[in-house]
Amino acid sequence: MKNYFELNEDQTIEYGMIEGKSPYAYIDNFFKYPDDVITLLHHIQPNFHKDGGTSNDSLDNAPQSENLFKKDHRTLDKPTGRKNYNGEYFKDMRHEFYSDNILPAYEHLHRVLLGMGIRQVPCDRRAVISNCFFFKKDPWNDYENNYWWPHKDAGYSALIYLNDNDNTGTNVYKCLAPDYEGEDVREHEQPWRPKENYELLHNLEPKYNRAVIFDGKKYHHGMNIHDDHFAGNVTRMNLAFFFHTLQPGDAPR
Repeated sequence: MKNYFELNEDQTIEYGMIEGKSPYAYIDNFFKYPDDVITLLHHIQPNFHKDGGTSNDSLDNAPQSENLFKKDHRTLDKPTGRKNYNGEYFKDMRHEFYSDNILPAYEHLHRVLLGMGIRQVPCDRRAVISNCFFFKKDPWNDYENNYWWPHKDAGYSALIYLNDNDNTGTNVYKCLAPDYEGEDVREHEQPWRPKENYELLHNLEPKYNRAVIFDGKKYHHGMNIHDDHFAGNVTRMNLAFFFHTLQPGDAPR
């Protein structure tokens, strides 16, 4: 059986530093069959990331019969009284499934990290996780004055870009304001964060079938949405791989 996630033997790797101290890498020509990876993802229905639905009645308060997106994808959570605009002004979707076929990709990224002097292991080495995103052309999506949801991850993160035409990439920031990730600010209620609260340190440039791997725990980072390229029905798509520091009980790799 064909492995859609088979690695390309013709990869090229380029290394760099953020702020002269934090290593990152570009791995070009990552998959052998990137078009087939996209075809596979197109045949699997993604789910709304976290929660989704319409916000007019305060999504997380809406009765199940009115919560049009949630009722199709997941059990309705206990009402929180918080708004959620995923599905109204933007769609932030995820594929999340398991496959042994993805194991070689995690192993390869792990070896690249070791070569960079980073001793971290996959959070879940069989997880296939995508990011699928597009947004509505609307003043609410104010990319001129805001950055899209700068956030941190558990450790080093890798993204494999799957768009032929992508002018975004991933921005890496220094946060100049108190950290906001918590109960007071939720991702799909207030995803646009004021630019004056961040210093843009680096843009990890996108390229079709390119993997970028960087320290997602040290730096806030997020999509570089700066124009209407992904406004409408053009979906920004990538695969994500997450790593973390060895924990008690983890087998050294």
